[in-house]
Amino acid sequence: MPGNFASLAMEQVKKALGYQDKKIQYVDTISIPWACRVIKPGEVAIMGVKKLLYAGVFPGRLTKKLIDD
Repeated sequence: MPGNFASLAMEQVKKALGYQDKKIQYVDTISIPWACRVIKPGEVAIMGVKKLLYAGVFPGRLTKKLIDD
């Protein structure tokens, strides 16, 4: 995370590797679900969990199913 159109890139890799027949659904987010900061190398402070997280689904026709599940 975050995806930044990773689903489109992964779909191309899937096809290039010969797995075009596999039905894979992707959900990309624009952020991580935690409000956090790096304190020092190897240490992270988590201040909270986000209540809203935008996401995109590929293929788009599955958005309602995947987001509602």
